[in-house]
Amino acid sequence: MISSFSLALPLLAATVSNAYYDHTVVVGGRDLLAYTPSSIKAQVGDTITFQFREKNHTVTQASFESPCSPLSGGFNSGFRPVPPGTQSGLPTYTITVNDTKPIWAYCAQTGPPAHCPQGMVFAANAPDYGNTFDAFRNKAMSLGSSSTSGASSGSASSAAQYSSAGSGATVTKTVTETTTVTATAASCSTAAASSGSPVTHKIVVGGTQDGKPLLAYTPPTIVANVGDFVEFEFREKNHTVTQSPFSNPCTKLETASHGSMVGFDSGFMPVAPNTTSGFPTFKIRVNDTAPIWGYCRQQGPPVHCFQGMVFGINPPTSGPNIFASFQQLAIHSNVTALY
Repeated sequence: MISSFSLALPLLAATVSNAYYDHTVVVGGRDLLAYTPSSIKAQVGDTITFQFREKNHTVTQASFESPCSPLSGGFNSGFRPVPPGTQSGLPTYTITVNDTKPIWAYCAQTGPPAHCPQGMVFAANAPDYGNTFDAFRNKAMSLGSSSTSGASSGSASSAAQYSSAGSGATVTKTVTETTTVTATAASCSTAAASSGSPVTHKIVVGGTQDGKPLLAYTPPTIVANVGDFVEFEFREKNHTVTQSPFSNPCTKLETASHGSMVGFDSGFMPVAPNTTSGFPTFKIRVNDTAPIWGYCRQQGPPVHCFQGMVFGINPPTSGPNIFASFQQLAIHSNVTALY
């Protein structure tokens, strides 16, 4: 069984959104030498959980200049062997993003073939110009198989915790056997304050109904206390979980004229038809009682948001800004370009 460890840090209300989130990155897989997704954007305070699949891989921090060599003082998961056909008990490794600098990483497996020169590299917050992720991967692939170094067989400590100045990440915990919450938690009557242990609420993204694609979050609304987690589990098709303001349901929060506020975005999470296990997940933490609004930015056709594929966390139960109004705004939106 699997779970993610998340470290909460205080947020500046004027500059960031009101929820941290955990990015899931799958490491390897059957005949797959890749991190999926291979490049993400993450905010300060977010966590990145690497979930290891078949074969024997690492997550080893590197520099842009030396993509297949370990960064001095950087994080290193150590080797995580996973036997073929394993469906549960998959090892994970979690880091916390401490600043907005790019984070570069690679698999130190020497094979043959060596995995890094095959393009098995990863980046968080890679620039859009100059030292881009594609440039980093191309640099790795231009190296010979003898260039991969920096990790020995075995595994990292299950409680590794250290920081490297300027690395942009801190290892917060290495999880080898924990528990996944798979049921929707009961909603509390109020979200005014947290009581007891944090609850993980589950929302299913997409799927099928009567053999047809389901363009919906299930359930579409929840009530969560401060400190609770919301885990989005992606099903069939290709969806996102993207934060938006109430007034512009089908537009990212960061592009909706809300000053310097930045919303969360899972990125697209494709799931093949008839998949029954190993669903990708995306987790956020609720940091205050303000409503959290979100949508799927898949442009289809049809555009999913325009079909009412939106959700609300702690929506008001009365007044003009209730969930039903938010969904109707989405359905009748005249937005012509989704981001």
